[in-house]
Amino acid sequence: MVLEIINWNEAGCLADMRTDTEIRAEGFNALMSVLGAVEAARFIALAHRERFDYTEWRQTQWLNETVASLADRARKLRENQANPSQ
Repeated sequence: MVLEIINWNEAGCLADMRTDTEIRAEGFNALMSVLGAVEAARFIALAHRERFDYTEWRQTQWLNETVASLADRARKLRENQANPSQ
């Protein structure tokens, strides 16, 4: 059994835990770096418009996949990223 040591701060929160504001800012910066300002704003608008149930999505996300097929997909993706010209 592996035990993890959790660092708590004086307020009783996880010491390494970021605030919601920090997470939002970093998330938006990540979107901006990949999508640019206009498409990042569009993505956020789309996400707000659509009802999204994360729990349901996680339960149905890999229904037609096996561990072997996911491993194969991951291997191919890694190979494509290592050799983008192929």
